[in-house]
Amino acid sequence: MTRSREFPGILRRLRVRRGLTQEQLAKLAGVPKGAISLWELGKAKPDSDQLVGLSRALRVSADELLGLTPLTGDAALGANVNLPKVCDQLRAILATLEQALAEPRDAAKRRPRKS
Repeated sequence: MTRSREFPGILRRLRVRRGLTQEQLAKLAGVPKGAISLWELGKAKPDSDQLVGLSRALRVSADELLGLTPLTGDAALGANVNLPKVCDQLRAILATLEQALAEPRDAAKRRPRKS
């Protein structure tokens, strides 16, 4: 597969992994709304300034975005990872743990003290 064919798939995977719509990514990258769709379909290519905006918005290097180097960090995670959803799940787990830890403290406060 040539590099030019890899870019549309890499772009889409990274956008989905970040939990972004095409419109949200366009806004973050400072590009026209329809540009992301055209790039993901392989019907157009970003210029160098647009590539920099995409890289910053997706938090990867331009080389990673272009398929010149392997993806690293959280960009290398499996395609089914939705970071905003994972964060929500972690918040729910944390809330459950905080509640479980608070119950013994509350029970201890209610017990009469031995003199």
